[in-house]
Amino acid sequence: MIGSQFTQDDHKTNQFQSLRSQLTLASSARSEKQRHLSLVALTQQLYEQSLNEAIETHQILMKVLPLLLDSSSPIRKQLIDLLRYLPAHKVAADAEHISVFVRAGLTHLSAEISQDALAVFNWLLDIAANELVSCPGGWTKSLASFCAILGWSSSKNAGWSVVPPKTNSQFQDQRIAQISTLTRLIHAGLHHELDTYDNKTCDWAQDILTSCKLSASQWPIEHVNIFCNLRSQDSEALVSREARLQEFLVSFSQCLKKGGELARQEGGTLGRIAALLLQTMQDGLTGYQDQHRHEVDNLSSLW
Repeated sequence: MIGSQFTQDDHKTNQFQSLRSQLTLASSARSEKQRHLSLVALTQQLYEQSLNEAIETHQILMKVLPLLLDSSSPIRKQLIDLLRYLPAHKVAADAEHISVFVRAGLTHLSAEISQDALAVFNWLLDIAANELVSCPGGWTKSLASFCAILGWSSSKNAGWSVVPPKTNSQFQDQRIAQISTLTRLIHAGLHHELDTYDNKTCDWAQDILTSCKLSASQWPIEHVNIFCNLRSQDSEALVSREARLQEFLVSFSQCLKKGGELARQEGGTLGRIAALLLQTMQDGLTGYQDQHRHEVDNLSSLW
C-alpha cells in the first residue's frame, strides 16, 4: 500500500514537471510549430481538467497571454481555445492583467491580431464583466482603445487612431464587431453595479442613505480619497457605477455619440449596431441623470 502511494506521488510529480515544461515551451520556444504544439497539449490537459490541479490559473495566464500578440495566426487561435477552458471564477481575479494584453492587441497595427484580441475581450466580458470594468484601467483605458480603433477622437486618445484606410466588406465586418463589443462594454459599465442596495435591503438602511444624502454604491465616500493614495486618472479603479458614469460623461460621451451617429447614418447592419450603441448609452445615462436630479432636489429642500 505504501508502494502504491509512492507510485501515485511520483506520477503526480512527473505530470507536474511535464506540464511546466509544456508551459515554458509554449511561452518561450523559438519555433512556431513547437509553441503551437505545446499550446495544443496544454489545451488538452485543461479539457481533461488535470492541469488546474497542478498549476494555478494565474501562472498559466502569466505565461500564455503574451502569445496574443504572436505573429502566427494558428498560435493565437489555439490560445483563444485554451483560455476558454480556464475556470471562470479564477480568471476573474486576473481581469486587470488580461485587459492589459487585450488592449495592446486591440490597438495593434495588424488587423488579424486586433480581431483575435477582440475575441478575447468578448470572452472576458462573458465571464468577468464586472471585474473588467472595475479593475484599474479596465473602464477608462478600454473605452479609449475602442475610440482609437474606430477612429473616434476623445480626450483620452488625443486624436490618435489605428484605423486602417480600408472600405471593403471585411473592414466593415470588423467595425461591426468592434461596435458590438463596445456596446457590451458600455452596458457592463453603466448598467451593472457591484454589491449595491437592492429591493432586498432593509427599509431602514435605505432610509439612512437617503436622509444622509449618501450614494448607495459600494464605495459611497470613495471621492474623499481618505487614504491619500496617489491617483492616475487613466489607471484608477472605478469600482462604482457612479464613478464610471462621471468619467464617461466627462471623457467619452460626446465622441461616442458623434461617432455612433455617423455610423448609424451609414445604414445596414452597421447602422443597426450603431443605433443599439446609442440606445445603450442613452439608457445608462438616463438613470444616472434622473438620480442626479433627485439628489439635487433633495439638497435644495434643505434650504
